[in-house]
Amino acid sequence: MIYHITTTAGLEMFEGQSHYKADSLDIEGFIHCCSSYEQLLGVVKRYYADTSNLLVLHINEKNLDCELKYELAPNSNEIYPHVFGPILKTAIVNVTTFESLCFS
Repeated sequence: MIYHITTTAGLEMFEGQSHYKADSLDIEGFIHCCSSYEQLLGVVKRYYADTSNLLVLHINEKNLDCELKYELAPNSNEIYPHVFGPILKTAIVNVTTFESLCFS
């Protein structure tokens, strides 16, 4: 399982479509994801501290129809999953609010 952070508005833009796409796909060539809840927490603290209505897409990477690479992020020295294409909606197995996640 991998995870992607978006907003309610960001997800609603792709309602009725077969794939979800983040802005980073056009800008950087891939969609940023996390491989653990701990990584999610760090990403939210670094990039989304002032953003409300955050959603977490729970993605079954086995159902992706595009390339997935695990790459080193230079700003955190951690390995993160990057999806190199739009995310097939059937690969998204759950959507939760960020606030509802329990971090241990």
